[in-house]
Amino acid sequence: MNQRESPLARYAARKDKSGRPLLEPEQVRAGERLREDYTFAQLTPSLSRGWQTERISGSGPQAGSADMTTDVIAARARVQRILSSMEPVLASVAVDVCCHLKGLEVVEAERDWPSRSARLLLQVALSSLATRYGERVQGPPGKG
Repeated sequence: MNQRESPLARYAARKDKSGRPLLEPEQVRAGERLREDYTFAQLTPSLSRGWQTERISGSGPQAGSADMTTDVIAARARVQRILSSMEPVLASVAVDVCCHLKGLEVVEAERDWPSRSARLLLQVALSSLATRYGERVQGPPGKG
């Protein structure tokens, strides 16, 4: 996986007005973990499928779960479980940025959102992912 393609790496390097990073390390780890699961689960669109001249087991529109390994099936179930447990708008922003590698400006333009709104939703989505992936552990209230 090339980290330079990841919008998360770019956003993690940026700072807010107070000098803090836009994304916390656990948010970045959770976003990259979603990307790994999504890619491993073969949920990314295939750009080369049209170039194949013969059918290969596990490819094409007719491919079913019988052609997939149990690891791929488990990754699909994990992605489905995590995304379905999130608010739909947060899940869609997480998928667009983490998995489809869209920039925040593109997400905002596609949804006709105000400037910088996708950044806030991405931060909330990544915090939610971090909790679901076990990257962020919540302590008892008032204990810091």
